[in-house]
Amino acid sequence: DVPADEAVATFTLPVPPRSGDLIVEASGLVVGIGGKRLFGPFDLDIRRGTHVGIVGPNGIGKTTLLRTMLGEVPPLEGAVRMGSGLRTGWFRQDRREVDPEAAVWLHVRRALEQSQDGPVSEQQARDLAGAFLLSGDMQDREMGTLSGGETGRAVLAGLFGQACNTLVLDEPTNHLDIPSAERIEQVLATDADWPGTLLLVSHDRALLQAACTCLLVLDDAGGARIEHDVHGWLRGDMATASQRVEDTSTKVAPTRRKRSPLERMTTEAIEQRIEQIELRLGECQAAMGLEENWSDADRMRSVTEEVQSLQDELAPLEAEWSSRE
Repeated sequence: DVPADEAVATFTLPVPPRSGDLIVEASGLVVGIGGKRLFGPFDLDIRRGTHVGIVGPNGIGKTTLLRTMLGEVPPLEGAVRMGSGLRTGWFRQDRREVDPEAAVWLHVRRALEQSQDGPVSEQQARDLAGAFLLSGDMQDREMGTLSGGETGRAVLAGLFGQACNTLVLDEPTNHLDIPSAERIEQVLATDADWPGTLLLVSHDRALLQAACTCLLVLDDAGGARIEHDVHGWLRGDMATASQRVEDTSTKVAPTRRKRSPLERMTTEAIEQRIEQIELRLGECQAAMGLEENWSDADRMRSVTEEVQSLQDELAPLEAEWSSRE
């Protein structure tokens, strides 16, 4: 068997059938639920191959927007039209597609059978589950016994194996550990040659940068706009040019850059780590002045090496923190 880490590293989304050029078109769209207006009106035109990240404050209605665009919730005003030939895979936060009594491998097989003409073997399902770090005895556990992160990986495994040409992902990396989240980045990366369309709701900055060619930015004043400079906007560079939602049909060339693991850390976590390092550096510098240390070559070498290690860790943390100011 291929080890799970190697399987994930080489997993790519299957080539889906081609959809029409139009994915979602909306005019005068006002999004709301229960008669309450959330945001709008605005126009929207999403074309095949675009990777759209949907961002905004918690509770603003990003999930409701997805449901409105895909016809589950009627708009308060305006009209929405979906394109032709769509094979849509939807990762929902509420996990409504999960049978809690099904074994992990069986859940994955059932998901694959939704999109494949022929039968799916148990081994095929187990191989795919293993590619998403679900291996060994875990594959025989019932879905209802898994943690939030494990459930998410099982759902993503089944979803990503379906050859969908339109993926709708609502906070897919919630509850995932960093290695699992990084594997999702690899699968969805803009340079991974997958020709489908992506609608991604996420607060994960690293995932948004890896997977998205533009951002649909919602604000608590009811506004919506498109940002084509994904990296610049996520860095807080509000001086970068932004365009209204009417321009969303613009095709953005995929870009890819090497990302720092620090991008996944919150600003608060970075500040806390900087404080911890600075405190320890102070302790080490004080220790270097003690005779019991400076008179002992081995002790002095140990303290000096720790200082160098702390300084090496501190520099990129401070650079990342400064970039967010």
